[in-house]
Amino acid sequence: MTKSIIIYMIPTIVLANIATPLSGQVGESPTLNAQEFLFTSIDFVDSLTGWLAGETVLRTTDGGRTWQAPEDSIGVFYHAIDFIDPLTGWGAGLRLRDTTGVLVHSTDGGKTWQTSYEDTLTERLKTVTFLDSTYGWAAGGDGVIIHTRDGGVTWQRQQSGIDRDLDWITFVDTLHGWAIGRESHLLRTEDGGKTWLVNQAVDGSGKVVFFDQSLGYILTDLFPVLLKTTDGGKSWEVIVQNTGTETGYDLFMLDSLRAWVILDARLTRTQDGFATGTSFGFTPWRKIYFLNDGLTGWGFGTSGFAHTLDGGRTWTDGPITSVAPGPEAHVPQRFILHQNYPNPFNPETAISFEIPGIGGQVTVTVYDILGRKVKTLLDRVMLPGEHRVVWDGRNDRGVLQASGIFLYRVQFGGQIQTRKMLLLR
Repeated sequence: MTKSIIIYMIPTIVLANIATPLSGQVGESPTLNAQEFLFTSIDFVDSLTGWLAGETVLRTTDGGRTWQAPEDSIGVFYHAIDFIDPLTGWGAGLRLRDTTGVLVHSTDGGKTWQTSYEDTLTERLKTVTFLDSTYGWAAGGDGVIIHTRDGGVTWQRQQSGIDRDLDWITFVDTLHGWAIGRESHLLRTEDGGKTWLVNQAVDGSGKVVFFDQSLGYILTDLFPVLLKTTDGGKSWEVIVQNTGTETGYDLFMLDSLRAWVILDARLTRTQDGFATGTSFGFTPWRKIYFLNDGLTGWGFGTSGFAHTLDGGRTWTDGPITSVAPGPEAHVPQRFILHQNYPNPFNPETAISFEIPGIGGQVTVTVYDILGRKVKTLLDRVMLPGEHRVVWDGRNDRGVLQASGIFLYRVQFGGQIQTRKMLLLR
């Protein structure tokens, strides 16, 4: 296999002026503000209109300067969103009150949401994609794949052939699609999902991007590597490889030449299909989105949100403002930490807790049985209400942990609650 670029990962201490093996200048890191919500997905349809999704869905109509919350709370944690125009969008996630996988639909730009599909056989739907207002697919836990041909009025289950989580699904037309999931499962279909072929060709899960029936890319999150195929996924070539064991966070591609990739905590841009790359150094972002001009983009991470006008070289901090819970939002009467679910678990588990009053600073930390810190999952100011974080069984450096008993501790102000959980590999 031809390896065109090697990205070497080194521990990052200083946020700027870090030398990297790739040519280019190091961008300035924005000053980050504490955020009120946990986000997992970002989508924009033009330079002004976009959405952030996770614990809720926030909408902006001014390029991210201000954000609006939905008019009502439907109690869903969103793993992914997909808008096909400024009004019509879909969300895939988990209904918190009964841990049921759901798809929700909005026809007013995210102001209100209605449940379109629910699946009691899985506790989460993790990815959704629509080709147009008619054809769509979603996938998630236990290998579930569903499909609609009538804009979500009805959904049909498809047989994926696996029983592991699927994290990403994409289609280029009504016939050709791909999905990727845990334990190295890469799936492809040539008949709209009636049959899925299983390839075990990648390490871990990740993100799949295809431009036509032949040309596609995968960024894996375990021992991250960027792969390329020119035969629809039958065979793969390594084009970017990390020599360490850090995390592959995101891949965003406008076309086969212009792309951005986040490996470990470094943002790299290519304009020639990864033959060469320009590294902008350290970035706090975990998800990115760019418009077709190749200059205008947005990024978010665990501690901030920002906007770029030069392709990712420099960023302007974009604090989330004008955010308020819907009128029907439930405000708990006391601080509650729930038992994680599932438990035992592999590869990930959800930790839910309730914050009363007016909210406040919340820290969620995982420890091993000897009391040594494994990972900080959350450390920010939170609004009152029900919240949920997911632990993927990795430490702060992205290394998978072995089977065993772990402790998770949630601190809210001066109150601390701790529970045990069991990881079984």
